[in-house]
Amino acid sequence: MQSSTAQDAVSAESAEPHSFSSKEQPKKVLTTVETERYGVRWKGKYGTWIEPDIVDAVDPYIYVHGPYCPHDGHGLRVGTVTKQVVRTDTAWICDACDRTYSYPEEGLSDESRIEYEMKQQLKKQRAQAQATD
Repeated sequence: MQSSTAQDAVSAESAEPHSFSSKEQPKKVLTTVETERYGVRWKGKYGTWIEPDIVDAVDPYIYVHGPYCPHDGHGLRVGTVTKQVVRTDTAWICDACDRTYSYPEEGLSDESRIEYEMKQQLKKQRAQAQATD
């Protein structure tokens, strides 16, 4: 997934895509979670849109943001990488370490895969915490 940018010409096209989630950031963050998907890191905030003590029944949700470089944790931006003289590919680019990561052709617009993985991690963490209590 990773390519050597020393051999590739890179051109910037847009800013860091940190507003990946279609939801708003939670106002009350209960916990955070991270996962790796598509070769890059994603961060999630698990929380509620309103303070839980104000309303009795508030369903928590995950707000996904990213992607981040798995090597150094910096935010990635979308850009174009020239692979050959006539071929360019869209890629995530880390300006801090000059690495590029393949941008998936399909599935990225649906954050539910990343959210699902994060929900599974949270369930596993809760089960482990209950087992140690």
